[in-house]
Amino acid sequence: MFLSQLEEKDLNQDMIQKIIFESFENTTEKCDVILVLGSKKAHIYKAPVASQKYIENQGAKIILTGGKKVTEKKEYELMYEALIQEQVKPEDIILEKEAMNTKENFVNILPFLQEHYHMSCKLMLITTAFHMRRSLLTAKTNLPESVQVFPYAAEDQNTKKDNWFLTENGYNRCLLEAKKIITYVKNGFIVDDMI
Repeated sequence: MFLSQLEEKDLNQDMIQKIIFESFENTTEKCDVILVLGSKKAHIYKAPVASQKYIENQGAKIILTGGKKVTEKKEYELMYEALIQEQVKPEDIILEKEAMNTKENFVNILPFLQEHYHMSCKLMLITTAFHMRRSLLTAKTNLPESVQVFPYAAEDQNTKKDNWFLTENGYNRCLLEAKKIITYVKNGFIVDDMI
C-alpha cells in the first residue's frame, strides 16, 4: 500500500506507528555531511546527536539549517552555540540561515553541496524520529540521487517510537505529522512511498 492511498479515517494508532516510525533505521554509514534540521528545541535534542556523529565521522561538515526565531535567536544560532560548547570546530559548521520549512532546508543547501561535493556525497540527516519520514521524502523530492541520504533520529521526550501514544500531546503531534505526510504526497509536494 502507498501513502497516497490512505485517507484520514485510516489513521489509527497502528497506522500512525507504521507511517511515522517504521520507515527507517538509524544509519551506521560514515558520511561526508551532517545536516541538522532546525526546530524550537533542536539545540537541546539534535545538537548533542550532531556533536557525537561529528566525532564518529571524522572530516564531516555539519550544516545547521533553520531561520525561524525561537526566542531572540534563530534555530541555527542556538544549535551553533550548543555545538561550539561541545568542542565542534567552528570551521566545520556551515550555517543555512533562511529556511522556514522542511523543503527550504534541502533546497537552500544545494549551492553548498554543489560547490563542495559536486552534488555527490553521503549526507546524514538528523531530525526527530517523528519528523524523519517526511524529511526523508522531502530530501528524495528535492535533492539529486547522487546525494545519498542516511537518517539518524534525535529523540525528544514526548514523540519516541515507544511513547508517542501515551500522552495527548505526543499522540496529536504524530497524528498531525501523519496527516501532513498524506496531504503532501497527494498534493505532489513530496514523492509517494510504500507503507
